[in-house]
This record gives sequence, C-alpha cells and structure tokens, in this order.
Amino acid sequence: MLEKMFEKSYKGVFIEVWKGDITEFSGIDAIVNPANSLMYMGGGVAGAIKRVGGDEIEKEALEKAPVPVGKAIMTGSGKMKGIKAVIHAPTMEKPAMR
Repeated sequence: MLEKMFEKSYKGVFIEVWKGDITEFSGIDAIVNPANSLMYMGGGVAGAIKRVGGDEIEKEALEKAPVPVGKAIMTGSGKMKGIKAVIHAPTMEKPAMR
C-alpha cells in the first residue's frame, strides 16, 4: 500500500515523499535507487527494482559504471509500467557496504 507522507514545491520542482513499495507507483517520471558505485543490483531497493523491472535495468546501469558516490545516472525502467526511468544514486562504493 502506498501512503503519501509529504509534498512541497521547491525552485519550480514539485516533490512528493511516499511510503510503500517503490515499484508500485504509476504515472511518474522516475524512482530513485540508492545504488552502489559498481551498479550491481542485488538486494534491498535495487533488488526489488530489478525483480519487477527486469535485468535490462542493471545491464544499462552497468554500461555507465563506475559512478562515484555523490553523482547519479539514469536508466530506463524496464518492464515497470507507469514509471519512465530509474535514477541510480550511489550511496556506497561497493555492494553491501554500510
């Protein structure tokens, strides 16, 4: 179940914060994956996105790797319906780091 938590307009950008399964959204431009720099999509949010969207999301992200922490890349959304893109923003250098 999706639950809207917060919304705000900032410098011409409308931002909404939701709670729930990120892959269940529809009619949106992008979702954000807290990735690793190598762009491997194994578990957590990345794993959920890959399970629903398919391997093609990871394959596209791997072509742009490595991506340093603090930068981001965008890929297609694979088989996810109603989501146009996935923004991969590394929060760690290697998979499964704290």
